[in-house]
Amino acid sequence: MERFGVTKANARQFGKFLLVGLSNTGLTLAVILVLLWLDTPLLVANVIGYGAGFVNSFIWNRRWTFGSTGAVWRETIVYSGVWLGSYLLQMGALLVCSRWLLLNDSLSTIVAMAFFTGPNFLGNKLLTFRKRAP
Repeated sequence: MERFGVTKANARQFGKFLLVGLSNTGLTLAVILVLLWLDTPLLVANVIGYGAGFVNSFIWNRRWTFGSTGAVWRETIVYSGVWLGSYLLQMGALLVCSRWLLLNDSLSTIVAMAFFTGPNFLGNKLLTFRKRAP
């Protein structure tokens, strides 16, 4: 399966990354919906929901996906930067798809997700949770 640098180990790791992403989506949505049910303002519920997903993602990707034992403070800072960069790429792609290419909101969202997921995985693999030589 080693084509274009893709190994079984990398594919397995990316699969774990996607599973963590799916769990984040569920957690984020659940938190937002519960908070809305409790009459929390939409923007507050959104920030808290995404915050819960961010923390969940960091913990699971650090321990399960990448098996990191590095310094938590350093990884938290780098993870935040990788996440923000990926989010901004995704937002740019979303705006191009919806405003310039005139795709509908759902299709624009799906296309833009690739601009978050791929760079986020690579950034975390190569920067946040990279294996350091002893």
